[in-house]
Amino acid sequence: MEFLVASGVGVMTAAGIYLMLRGRTFPVVL
Repeated sequence: MEFLVASGVGVMTAAGIYLMLRGRTFPVVL
């Protein structure tokens, strides 16, 4: 369970950073 939670947080963090980096060309509404 802890592994799944850690993996989920890692994926969400990576996705957030990716969206912030790509935000210059693709506006993201949060």
